[in-house]
Amino acid sequence: SFGLSQSTLLQFLALLMFSCFSAAPGQQRGRAERSDLCHDDRGEKYSALDNKYYALGRKYSALGRKYSALGREYSALVNKYYALGRKYSALGRKYSALGKKYSALDNKYNALSRKYSRKYYAQGRKYSALDNKYYALGRKYSALGRKYSALGREYSALVNKYNALGRKYSALGRKYSALGREYSALVNKYYALGRKYSALGREYSALDNKYSALVNKYNALVNKYSAVVNKYSRLQYAFTDNTGTRTQDY
Repeated sequence: SFGLSQSTLLQFLALLMFSCFSAAPGQQRGRAERSDLCHDDRGEKYSALDNKYYALGRKYSALGRKYSALGREYSALVNKYYALGRKYSALGRKYSALGKKYSALDNKYNALSRKYSRKYYAQGRKYSALDNKYYALGRKYSALGRKYSALGREYSALVNKYNALGRKYSALGRKYSALGREYSALVNKYYALGRKYSALGREYSALDNKYSALVNKYNALVNKYSAVVNKYSRLQYAFTDNTGTRTQDY
């Protein structure tokens, strides 16, 4: 049973809560209108948290998509990094082999020049000394001239080959240097993207923790809100039962 002051207080509290959460038949209001009339702090906090929950959920999903896209870009760059490394190594081997070939051709070129000069001047001195054997020497000289011409053609061909190989060597050197610069730039990009990827991973983890904490807070607030509603329902039922009993006594 309730004393007079307790009964009066209970009736006032029940009427206040009843006016906020329910109405007489024909005067039912929607949830938004009840919130506007009651100005319940918990309801406002619940709505604000609900908005924050969905906003953070959208941000979480967007960051997840960005994280996945960056992961794909990172994997593609890793593949390109190793592919370029293999190409770079292969070009280095080709560059070294061409350098050896270039050096060998240079040695052959110098040796052929010395051979050509020695034979030419030696034969010239022999021709002057053997003037009485003019015809015999003439035949030998003609043969040597033919050999000399053939050697000259070989010499010219070797010079052309030497120059062509020099141009090829220079072009390969430029290509090698350009690939080295590209390789260095890719290494820098690789490490920069790695740092960006790690930073985004940390941001993603932090947001995941924040998101989980907000979910827990959201669920706790829902449970608290439900408990308040249940408590209100029990109090309303007790008030209604108490009012009916007093009406019979009168």
